[in-house]
Amino acid sequence: MHNRKKIAIVLAAAMLITGTLNSGSIVQAGEIQSEEVQAVVEETEIPANEQKADGEIGDGSTGTTETETPETTQPVDETPAFVSPVKINKKADIKLGSGSTNLTKVLYGSSGTIDISTAKKGEWKGLIKKLASRTITSDSMSISPNATGGYNYVATHSGYINITVTYQLEYDPTFLTKSFTIYVTPDMSSTYLEQSTYETTYDGSPYRYENPMAVYRIGGVPGGLTLDANNTFFSYTVSGSKKVNITSASVSGNCIYVYGNGNGTKTITATVNGKEFVLTYQLHGAQLNKTTALIGVKKSVQLKVKNLTYTDTPVWTSSKPSVAEVSETGLVTAKSKAGTTIIRCQVGGYTFAAAVNVAKTKKLKALNKIQDILKVSTYSQPKRMTQGYYDCSSLVWRAFKDNGCNFGIKSGWAPVAAYEGQYLVNKGKKICEWDGSVDAKCVQKMKMQPGDLFFGTGANNGRYRGIDHVETVTGYDIFSMDSEGNVKVIITWANRATGYGRASFFCRPLG
Repeated sequence: MHNRKKIAIVLAAAMLITGTLNSGSIVQAGEIQSEEVQAVVEETEIPANEQKADGEIGDGSTGTTETETPETTQPVDETPAFVSPVKINKKADIKLGSGSTNLTKVLYGSSGTIDISTAKKGEWKGLIKKLASRTITSDSMSISPNATGGYNYVATHSGYINITVTYQLEYDPTFLTKSFTIYVTPDMSSTYLEQSTYETTYDGSPYRYENPMAVYRIGGVPGGLTLDANNTFFSYTVSGSKKVNITSASVSGNCIYVYGNGNGTKTITATVNGKEFVLTYQLHGAQLNKTTALIGVKKSVQLKVKNLTYTDTPVWTSSKPSVAEVSETGLVTAKSKAGTTIIRCQVGGYTFAAAVNVAKTKKLKALNKIQDILKVSTYSQPKRMTQGYYDCSSLVWRAFKDNGCNFGIKSGWAPVAAYEGQYLVNKGKKICEWDGSVDAKCVQKMKMQPGDLFFGTGANNGRYRGIDHVETVTGYDIFSMDSEGNVKVIITWANRATGYGRASFFCRPLG
């Protein structure tokens, strides 16, 4: 008579934590949680057609108790099935990440669920066998485990909760641990701004790059707590003058810090842990109306200080009176000499500066011609000589050929940049080499004049010195100024943004 066989398979998983807590119990603030997972026993019955009594073979016929050993045998996979008591809770309020340390925040008084299953993703995806243990330390939450293996929480007061989760790797005795910190924000119901308005006058010159800092202190913060990035949800919106740019805002040391620039007033609505504060940020960005100007010989340009909140008398000076002089009212008048002079204005403890560039008549006409062409034309090398198009060398040739320099070609097809550069070098028109840096001596000594030409070198094109670009100098602008009023200048271009530079040399096509 055939007997039925039963095989019992027992899968065991345990979560070991300091202390013992039955499933579903509550961990109050300051307590430690632990949880045991019961063994799972599964009984599997072998189908009748697969049962064999002693002495029977697979087809049910009777044979001897001795059997031949097969020539080859298949290995038995004894790897235990993937077991994890933690389920993914996609609707959880807090989803802990896969980083070695995860920081997050919740609002005081809030409640919800915490999902720790997301720690199984990222670099561990597909490797985690099971949850081995969980440890919680909390001074700010009531915590209880839920059916997904995560937690339900209530943020009872300000502070933090630490969660340490240990996982076992699949097919490996190694254990990996993740630690998470959740901050509970302070109760903001009694907080207030000690001051809500900030107003200042500052040097708003573009070369100063200043962003005045406004500090708005928050009073009434619960005792012993300090608002900072870790325990604060912070956001803000702005309205008001388009002439003021808010560059950043943050919370630290129980203060809201705001940085910006410009001239005018912005209203900032800042929300700190759900509490809304309205801030006024008013700037007076004092500066000159121009930091660079291009004029012809014996022509004038008016400089003046704007956005100054007091009426001190400005003192004006020119670094090169032989190029241009400046009056007591800031009127700059060029002499008959080409070049650049730095005009300084001292008033109210500030020093402002502008570079005034003076060009002779033919150079100024060539520079104006370039701008006229650029207004109605599009860059194209294939169509460089077609009406409405240009490239760098045809633009220069068109502008200069009727003003004293045709590069040896009076009409027809414009020469390329390498030809133009070689032509001027052969004519003895080279001024200096340039490495492309702002600090180069030829730049800071302002050796170049409006209307001089730049030739970019170093290309592997088989042409003279590898020249592949020509550009026209329009003068200089102020790059920076130190505390003593000493300026650093930067080249300005007819068809390039200020700041352009590379290995090259300069020539002066017109005297």
